[in-house]
Amino acid sequence: DIIDVAAEKVVHENGADDRVTFLKGKVEEIELPVDKVDVIISEWMGTFLVCESMISSVLDARQMYLKPDGLMMPSLTKLFLAPLCLNKYYKERVEFWDDVYGVSMQSLKPLAKKTFFDRAIYDRIIEEDEVLGESCVIMTLDMHKP
Repeated sequence: DIIDVAAEKVVHENGADDRVTFLKGKVEEIELPVDKVDVIISEWMGTFLVCESMISSVLDARQMYLKPDGLMMPSLTKLFLAPLCLNKYYKERVEFWDDVYGVSMQSLKPLAKKTFFDRAIYDRIIEEDEVLGESCVIMTLDMHKP
């Protein structure tokens, strides 16, 4: 995997081969060569920080393996909420089926509407004019605090 190769190259390039050991795998399945570690790096965040994520495994790893002064990476996250108006996007995705280049495809509109509301959208950047108000922090996770 390219990430593994890149990480190993960076460690070598910085002369840290003798101080850094890479362990790849599920925390429940790997065996550590030491009792405690200085750093745990994990891509644990899921949708809304905690959905479909590995947060429970990372918290278990923190409790079992991280030294008291150890570092979790990432360690601090915040989830923000802001009011949006997605009328233009809704029209592009749902109302579009009323007239597709002169052809009525209204029979597909219920499926488009269901898909629009049932599935999270990960590949779209929110446009500035869609934001109706200030955002606020609704959740903060500090992985250093038990």
